[in-house]
Amino acid sequence: MKIDRHVMVERGIVAERGDDLGMILYTSGTTANPKGAMIGHAAQVGNSRNLGRRYEVTRADKVWSPLPIYHIAGILPMTMILDAGGAYMTVPHFDAGVALEMLGREGGAIAYPSFVTIMQDLINHEDFETTDLSSLRVMNSNFAVQPDWIREAVAKAMPDTIQVGTYGMTEAAGTVSTSRLDDSYAVRTGRCGKVLRDWEMRIVDADSGKDCEPGARGEIVLRGPNMLKGYYNAPDKTAEAIRDGWFHTGDIGSVDADGNVMFHGRMKDMLKVGGENVAATEIETMLQTHPAVKLAQVVAVPDPAIPRCQPRS
Repeated sequence: MKIDRHVMVERGIVAERGDDLGMILYTSGTTANPKGAMIGHAAQVGNSRNLGRRYEVTRADKVWSPLPIYHIAGILPMTMILDAGGAYMTVPHFDAGVALEMLGREGGAIAYPSFVTIMQDLINHEDFETTDLSSLRVMNSNFAVQPDWIREAVAKAMPDTIQVGTYGMTEAAGTVSTSRLDDSYAVRTGRCGKVLRDWEMRIVDADSGKDCEPGARGEIVLRGPNMLKGYYNAPDKTAEAIRDGWFHTGDIGSVDADGNVMFHGRMKDMLKVGGENVAATEIETMLQTHPAVKLAQVVAVPDPAIPRCQPRS
């Protein structure tokens, strides 16, 4: 079925056989070896429905997402709005001009661009400033992890749109935490929201496994009925990730005293600098505060001044 404009449904999705496996989505995180995350039908419907409750979605709404529906960030908003009985809008292939024309013509209520590269293309397109985006009520812009210039450009173009931040992953059937619509602008644009219904989140010390104090950084671990069943044909990877019922994400995060989540990077995306562990995300964020830097990506390279171990002859 071609979905180049929008699809309408008349009633919500019924998860009659909720224990059944719904799909297997492959994800590799910061490694090069993809793992097949097994997501249950009820998990996907349940998490999407909870996201719809948070965004106060109704059957009168139209949701726009540029992401393919083999990606969890495309599946999630699609399931959310079809469950509510509204309209879903997408494009076969992302093109900023086509996307802006669609948003202006159709008058979407919720936009789910999610990622910096998509936001960047939309803002830099010649039609961005002239497209009428006033119908957008909610936008998943994730300003907390975006360069400042993106936040400023979007805020100028859509002053009345509620901008929200999110944290999520494939293994969690999409979003785990997102802003409440009545949160302050500072919280919605500076954090990744509060956990959705059915989720429990802990921030733990990676070495001791003990819970961290509010605001302290540690590994994000999750528990709830909407997380993956395991990794397909990979019992060793499943056992490594799911321990005592908790899914260990490998993400560095924090939760403040008010329950607001913040993502700080991947544990495996740490750089050893002068004997200290430094998250690549922190360096990228700092670089992107400079007005001459549009987007930064940090990778590690060997230091020629440091002797490297040589194999024995």
